[in-house]
Amino acid sequence: MEKMENVQDNNYEVIGLVLSTCLLNKYLVHSLLNKLIS
Repeated sequence: MEKMENVQDNNYEVIGLVLSTCLLNKYLVHSLLNKLIS
């Protein structure tokens, strides 16, 4: 049971990492677009 809980924690860490990376990419893309437009 403990092993399964550890796997679940790792999954949440990975999901959080992916979400933060996606948000960062969106932010960077928006910044680049704003620079190109202006």
